[in-house]
Amino acid sequence: MVCRDGADGDVVAEDVWAAVASAYDVFAVPHEPARRAALDELVPLLRPDCGPILDVGAGSGASVAVVLDRLPTASVVALEPSRAMRSLLLSRIAARTAWFPRVTVRPEDFFSATLPPRLGGAILLGVVGCFDAGERAAVLAELATRCPPGVRRSWTCGCRSVPSGWSRVSAPLRCSA
Repeated sequence: MVCRDGADGDVVAEDVWAAVASAYDVFAVPHEPARRAALDELVPLLRPDCGPILDVGAGSGASVAVVLDRLPTASVVALEPSRAMRSLLLSRIAARTAWFPRVTVRPEDFFSATLPPRLGGAILLGVVGCFDAGERAAVLAELATRCPPGVRRSWTCGCRSVPSGWSRVSAPLRCSA
């Protein structure tokens, strides 16, 4: 989302994803093997017994679908501020009514959302590149406080570079007793 001054001087949010949302998954096809490989490595490390899985910038819901398909006990909180992208996500979920009680879609960005107190993991697929260095550090620090005790790293997939001190996939999470 980008903010700009409206005609009457108010700040108006512009959905920058609206122009590509209708064909987003088609445009993403060349990146699908890398996305699948990242999720293949990440999903076994998620700990739905510790809390919901957070998908930051859930987009069209492709990663949400993988988590819900592969982890039958997982619940997902999907953050997607773009109305256009969120409509794709909701359409994907609507096609699978069994997912309804397992997924919560929130219209906020990461910094505006009320996050669950504990998480079983987080997916930041591509969205990491949308944050500047300070925002990225704040996101990762906040996620670290919500991961199970003893876990001080989260993971990031699908971005060009990984922030210092983080790895593409973390060590397996352990829940406290």
